[in-house]
Amino acid sequence: MRTAVILIAGISLLAGAIWLPVQVPPWGDVLMLYTAARGLREGVNLYDPAGQAAMMQSVLPQGAALPLYVYPPWYALSVFFLGWLTPEQAARLWLVLNGAMLVAAVLLLTETWTGLKRVLAVAFSFLMLPVLGLLWVGQFALPVLLGGALFLSGSRRQSALRVAAGLLLMTFKPHVGVLMLVVGGLWLLLERKPWSRRALGFSFAGGVIILLGSFLYDPFWPSNYLTALRGFGNLGTFVICDLCAGVSTSLVRLFAGQPDTSLAVWVSAGLFILVSGWLLWKRISLREEMPRLTAISATTILFINPYLMNYDFIMLLLPLAYLISESEKTGIVVAGAVFLLPWLGLVLGQRTALALSLAACALLMMFALIRGPFRKAALE
Repeated sequence: MRTAVILIAGISLLAGAIWLPVQVPPWGDVLMLYTAARGLREGVNLYDPAGQAAMMQSVLPQGAALPLYVYPPWYALSVFFLGWLTPEQAARLWLVLNGAMLVAAVLLLTETWTGLKRVLAVAFSFLMLPVLGLLWVGQFALPVLLGGALFLSGSRRQSALRVAAGLLLMTFKPHVGVLMLVVGGLWLLLERKPWSRRALGFSFAGGVIILLGSFLYDPFWPSNYLTALRGFGNLGTFVICDLCAGVSTSLVRLFAGQPDTSLAVWVSAGLFILVSGWLLWKRISLREEMPRLTAISATTILFINPYLMNYDFIMLLLPLAYLISESEKTGIVVAGAVFLLPWLGLVLGQRTALALSLAACALLMMFALIRGPFRKAALE
């Protein structure tokens, strides 16, 4: 009965998202997914920008830019249904799906909390500036957050299916989920328990399925994907990236005067060496402190990826939930800073102020995570 009620409610919500006259801007980042999905319907390759431009010529308003698709094929294949809708309907549906993924992720991250605290956590997440920005433009990072939440929940419950689903979702936005994917995969290899071996098997099977589907769609997708990434990276807006808010880019912005990503790459390398050196020095055990290392991984990517935008900082929700679970007083203080600093940066009215405030949130989070001490064997 409970499953039936949830299913009916979900179908009703999705139907309402498509047909209700609610205005959601369809020309933001969601346009990338819509164009890719429509191309699947009309036989236009995901990595063919000229073909996509011709296909969307009659749909785009004058002056609207068509964003390049720079994600693995399985992301577009998983949302193929958007291509059968109008841009406005697709934007509304994607907003609802993003909201549903956010709620699911927060509830999974807080499943050991009391009921009221979980409700407050969901409300808090919707008021975070990066979350609001992501929902408004229709961005694509929430599957990675949901993947991290599923992985932690599955490892706690020893659920092979949840862990495998989490690892697979981390691949949807590789430059955000890669560190968590590596940490999670290594931990499963070290666990050497029947359930962890099943999780590895399910993960491998799922990976084979999405790769096989991608190769059936486009036998040359790896080279096409890399070509798209190179083209995206060579855009002038990504060489001097005013929209980028990663810690390395923000430090370059602060000390060099402009967000030059070619310099930020070297800063990223230095930050990665510092974090790795600290982990080795502290001798943190992957088997005993996997939740902590997963939280650190989600935070570290905000340091070392120079191409992250403000909405990618939704990943702070994962380490924040872990921090509150382990040390409530410290976690609440950090939560207040993570909530207030970005809004302060926005109020100041400068893109630099917002980027630096987000970088400060990541720095504060990392300091709290490495300061400890936390309980070991947190999964037992």
